[in-house]
Amino acid sequence: MEYGWVERMRGIDKWPVADAVAISARQIIKGNRRGDGAWRTICFGYRCEYGDFRGRLFVDSYSSLYELAVGDRFEIQYNPRSPHRYFCQEAKSVFVSLGAVIGLMFLSIILYAVADEVFSH
Repeated sequence: MEYGWVERMRGIDKWPVADAVAISARQIIKGNRRGDGAWRTICFGYRCEYGDFRGRLFVDSYSSLYELAVGDRFEIQYNPRSPHRYFCQEAKSVFVSLGAVIGLMFLSIILYAVADEVFSH
């Protein structure tokens, strides 16, 4: 798996892997005719050495998990210190990653403007 710097900083790249099973998959936004902008909620369960847990992912039509059906399996990673916390690399998509980059750029511009205002006097 390829991890971004945020995942590596949080130590997610070292979290153990668990097999997750889709419990439900529900369309929440239909999107346009090409399917762009469509979103689904995937509820799943997973078992690890600490017990049985459930989770929920919101995936867009660009995610490889978008077409999951009930009973389908996929991998997640869980935090061994807090096993109810999980991460799923497959839930990420180019669209979501692009949104995160744009958000980070916007935040950087705001911080720069505030710092310039504070320190320029």
